[in-house]
Amino acid sequence: MRKVFKTIISVLLIFILIICTSSCSIYWLRGSETYYTYQNFFKYVDDGVEQYQLHQPENKKEGAKYPVLIHLHGRGEDSNTAAYTYFYSLLTCYPLIGDLIHKINTDRNDYESYVVLPIEDGDWGPDPETIKNIIDYLVNDEDADPNRIYITGVSMGAFAVSDFIFAYPDIPACAVMISGCNYNSEKAPDVLSIPIRLYHSDDDAIVPVDTARNFYNDLMKLGDENIEYFEYTGYGHSCWEYVYNKTDVIKWMYLQDK
Repeated sequence: MRKVFKTIISVLLIFILIICTSSCSIYWLRGSETYYTYQNFFKYVDDGVEQYQLHQPENKKEGAKYPVLIHLHGRGEDSNTAAYTYFYSLLTCYPLIGDLIHKINTDRNDYESYVVLPIEDGDWGPDPETIKNIIDYLVNDEDADPNRIYITGVSMGAFAVSDFIFAYPDIPACAVMISGCNYNSEKAPDVLSIPIRLYHSDDDAIVPVDTARNFYNDLMKLGDENIEYFEYTGYGHSCWEYVYNKTDVIKWMYLQDK
């Protein structure tokens, strides 16, 4: 019995050591899969104007076009914070990217895609041109599919997603905003055709839940038939941990096609 107990303790210690060893590697273990790291999945891009982490489709097929998933991080993960040294999007991207890596490596036909994690050193600001520049590059110079551009964000990044769809309503095939959004009454009619999902927890102490409720209700009053709102209790501001891991949101995004 003692031998079994020591073995269990040893395995747990090794597991903890693996997780804590590197300050810039986040590991996932899904079933019998191999460990994956951000370094293996992404490459850092700095073209002098934009900075972002980029995953490109592997084993590309000639003539094929691939979707683009863009994730916009929250304020706590911008490059001016301590979180950046532990990998800028540790908190907000981990649930999304961990599950997405799993999906890509187990079902490439449905999920192989470009994945873009733009890096911001403060507020995303009202100008979404940075995001558009990255999309333009992937569509014009690479083999990204302009009809399958998926954009999602959390907290500050969710506000930036809403700013982006109001500025460029013809670009996204869908938009997902978690714990944040920003309504634009003047441009609201332009986004009625975009499949939109809003997620918020009613106990969010940072961004009031009425932000999402009002956004949803205002678009519904305009006859929007493409918006869905999901409200939770007890998940707080970081409800994206639940949304990305426990709902069908990733599958839903990858089903969208203009």
